[in-house]
Amino acid sequence: MKETTINQEIESIVQDQLDAQDHSEWTRYWEELTREYGEYLPLSEEKSIFDALLNVDNGLYGWIEGIVKYSLYEITDHLQLIFWLILLLLISSFIHLIEQSFDHHKVAAVSPIVILGLVLLTIISSVKLFLDVMFDSLQTLSAFMNGLLPLYIASITLSGGPATSAASFPILLIMVYAITFLMKTVIIPLFILSIFFDQLNLLSDRFSMGKFAALCRQTGLWILGVTAVASLSILSIQTTAASAADGVAAKSVKTLAGTLLPFVGKVVSDTADLVIASSMLAKNTIGAAGGLIVILIVIFPAIKMLVIAVMYRLTAVLMEPVASTRLTDAVDAASKGMFHLAASLLLTSCIFFISIIVVMFISNIPIMIR
Repeated sequence: MKETTINQEIESIVQDQLDAQDHSEWTRYWEELTREYGEYLPLSEEKSIFDALLNVDNGLYGWIEGIVKYSLYEITDHLQLIFWLILLLLISSFIHLIEQSFDHHKVAAVSPIVILGLVLLTIISSVKLFLDVMFDSLQTLSAFMNGLLPLYIASITLSGGPATSAASFPILLIMVYAITFLMKTVIIPLFILSIFFDQLNLLSDRFSMGKFAALCRQTGLWILGVTAVASLSILSIQTTAASAADGVAAKSVKTLAGTLLPFVGKVVSDTADLVIASSMLAKNTIGAAGGLIVILIVIFPAIKMLVIAVMYRLTAVLMEPVASTRLTDAVDAASKGMFHLAASLLLTSCIFFISIIVVMFISNIPIMIR
């Protein structure tokens, strides 16, 4: 009975703390997501992010079902793309058969160039769509993190981690700005250049650009990988050290309170433990909700990009036996660059998600030491 009463008191304090804080700066992104993708989210009615996190309809199955439904919607929405590419490749193959039937085909020799130009225009339009989706997602991610971090860090301070907050806040801010800047100015342009060099390599018989394309892809992946490892390592080390210091300081204060205040010291320390434990639960709730929104901001645009990339790859595979090698290679090379663009966006969201979760778990160290 006593344990039930304590749990009810903790839940009441957690709810009061969440209600007392202004979450509008970051929860509005959840409202935008539910308006745009609500039919694919397992929500029977409009809920706050905290209700959705704690009371998800149908559990994990509901989220997986929603992602599958959205994937099928994107496939049907972009079916005309694969039909258009297959049509172009079939026309190219048919023209090639006609050319082989005549001895003089100087005029007909222009046709493959026209078809290749149409394929390249299709690739350019798809790459432009990728860029629009990626820049919008990165902008939304950056704005969301800027709205979440102040409140999240404040909740860590209230849960007994002032040193943890002081150590993690500047690192998280630098991560957000640095990774967003690198993605927009270095990594995405490198992947775009890799697609460009791959297409240029197919257009020119005299100059080979395949090595340049591979170098651009490898450089982009290396920069993103090194940035992810370095930033998360620094964050983990600095935050762990600061959190351990918070735990030792809290333990010392609790011991002194119990020693110097012999009659009321135990009551004071137990009450402080209850409040800090409740603040820790509120902080963990904010962190988990923030991590969920980070994933949702990116997962739907990434699905759209992956569907288009898969369609390009399937087109190249299906038409390889009958179509021109140059055309199928152009479509396949484009799909390779598109997969790298989608992967880089997913990896960026994973970095932000892991950083939130790492800080959330490490900031629990003080309560464990207490």
